[in-house]
Amino acid sequence: MTNEQMLSRTYDMIDLTIKVANCKTEDEEQNLRSMLLSNNMAFGMTIDILKDDINKSAANKNGRSKTLSAMKRIIKTATQKASNTDLHGAWITPEGKQIVCSGYHVIVLNDPLPLTEAKGMEDFEQKVIGNLKYDCKIDLSLPSIADLKSIIADHKIKHKATPKKERTSPIYDFGENLPMCNAEYLLDMMEALHEPSARCQENFNSIIYFKSEDGEGLLLSIRKITSN
Repeated sequence: MTNEQMLSRTYDMIDLTIKVANCKTEDEEQNLRSMLLSNNMAFGMTIDILKDDINKSAANKNGRSKTLSAMKRIIKTATQKASNTDLHGAWITPEGKQIVCSGYHVIVLNDPLPLTEAKGMEDFEQKVIGNLKYDCKIDLSLPSIADLKSIIADHKIKHKATPKKERTSPIYDFGENLPMCNAEYLLDMMEALHEPSARCQENFNSIIYFKSEDGEGLLLSIRKITSN
């Protein structure tokens, strides 16, 4: 049985459960359905798992599995760190592009992927990306994915014994008079946008702009402290 067939069967089981419950009003039926579909219940968890597997399979067929994983990581960061719930997912622009924003990094994909939906922000692409990318004129040399993963892994090993609340993020520094950033967020950008180029503004605390055939994005840098 395929995941799609199992998903259909699960919805059928929910309908049967509601029928057996013999709800007396439409409100009772709706409340029961909402409860069964919640991710705290077996039906809801099963549906979430099946949908995730279906989305991964579709992405793999299109050769976009890394992009999908990176976009999901950005959404996870948004749900953990962005107080604005309108950012807790992806949204589609009137032009058909897809945006995710964690508050720390932003991706605009030309071709949308199946992701958790969010309300998003109106005219976000023009107001945020459009106003900043033209200020980024200095080309940056990006590390390889392998080197970046090695930096992240080494950092985690070194800080394994550090209490969770005291742990710091792995850092990637582009060099003297150039920005530095969260290495994990940089990995998100490079995997979401296949083989991107990167540019920054004319200061070492600059925003970093990314561009590829898949879309574009922005990453906030981490402030450098310099001695005079």
